[in-house]
Amino acid sequence: MDGLEKIKLRILNEARQEAQKFIDEAEIKASSIRGEQVQKADKLKIKLENEAKAHASDHKKRLIAAAELEMRKDLLKVKREMLDVAFKNSVSSIRNLPSSEYCEIVKGMLLSLSFQGEADIVFPRADKENFGNGFIEEMNAVLKAIGKDMSVKLAEDEGAFEGGFLLRGNGFEINNSLEAITKLVRDEAEPIAAKILFADGSNGEEGL
Repeated sequence: MDGLEKIKLRILNEARQEAQKFIDEAEIKASSIRGEQVQKADKLKIKLENEAKAHASDHKKRLIAAAELEMRKDLLKVKREMLDVAFKNSVSSIRNLPSSEYCEIVKGMLLSLSFQGEADIVFPRADKENFGNGFIEEMNAVLKAIGKDMSVKLAEDEGAFEGGFLLRGNGFEINNSLEAITKLVRDEAEPIAAKILFADGSNGEEGL
């Protein structure tokens, strides 16, 4: 398994773990919303029952259906917020790993790439000092040892992302930031995390 696949798998696993942490919170919020909507529906029912007989029954059904639709929208909003937090926290969790472990992940990501010639490697401000000239020299030595016709040098600018790196070469740019990789794997990871987070006897993925 190459470096990119490892980081994809780690993000997927972190999303699963973070999703599990938010199950109770999602259940509480969902229960609260359901309770509020039930009260609204009961009040609406009483009001409708007390209205003049001239009001058609189909009008009553439309009003009740509208209240139920609002409840579903509120529940889906809570689900979406919980899932967004799960994925955001998975990136932060990887970024906050011990320096040595995080460094190995970055090395693996870099070694999994293929390009020709030299490229600037852009790190976020937090990493620029940690991944300085020593890191660059080590990586270039490894690249040469494994026969890859490619090398990197530390870019002067800094990246506006949380972790990972950006590569800029002659005619190409590769975005290997943690945020970009998360977006890349989210379509794959989201249904799994959603199933864990929102399992309630239904398909668990309504509206996602």
